[in-house]
Amino acid sequence: MINRKSAAALIIGDEILSGKTLDTNTQTLAKHLVRMGVTLQKTETIRDSVDIISEAVKRLSESHDMVFTSGGIGPTLDDLTYEGVAKAFGLNLLKHEATIARMHEIQPNLVLNEARLRMATLPEKCDAIWTGGLWVPLVCVHNVYVLPGIPRLFSSMIESIPSDHFGDVPPRERKILWCDLAEGDLAATLDKAAKEYDVAIGSYPATNNDSKKLYRTMVTVEGDEADIVIAAAEQLKGALNARYGTV
Repeated sequence: MINRKSAAALIIGDEILSGKTLDTNTQTLAKHLVRMGVTLQKTETIRDSVDIISEAVKRLSESHDMVFTSGGIGPTLDDLTYEGVAKAFGLNLLKHEATIARMHEIQPNLVLNEARLRMATLPEKCDAIWTGGLWVPLVCVHNVYVLPGIPRLFSSMIESIPSDHFGDVPPRERKILWCDLAEGDLAATLDKAAKEYDVAIGSYPATNNDSKKLYRTMVTVEGDEADIVIAAAEQLKGALNARYGTV
């Protein structure tokens, strides 16, 4: 059994909970963590509140190796993530001179008003990870990584975290099968294979017109041992008259 790091995602924002904004960052994070060999164990979505953010950050930090937050680091009064993270660890908020200097460097004509300086007021003793072309840092406090809610920025910045932060382990092996059977017709076969090979097997019906043209049910086979996953997938491929596909 490979010892993988555990992770939690904390999605912050009233706009998510009210349905005004669609959260896509959880999926972006999940896909990245799969590639890095980390297991995403939990996701939570919470409102913009210093106390709620602080409680969730502290709890998740204590129970997971890595915590990733999304949202709440902008220039307005409802952007409270830095304050919540600082409170979780008993830290002060301070003007981060390296961030201010980077603002000047990347956008020399930017007016550094109070609102923008709010975005450079970070928990003391934090580490800043920089993404090319951006002055907004990815802030790391202990094992908590603080990211913006804007999907384009979130996606770019998650890629900037050095690989050694995730641990030196390979990703889980995964095989994808497409078949033309309904889930009710293949459940018994999947259960038998999961027990025989000790792998994780999932089945997912086609959910849109494009996928329905390709398959009726997608089956995934996953595990730490590549040869076992491949053997299980090969057996299922024959038993279900399936073919290999992609997610």
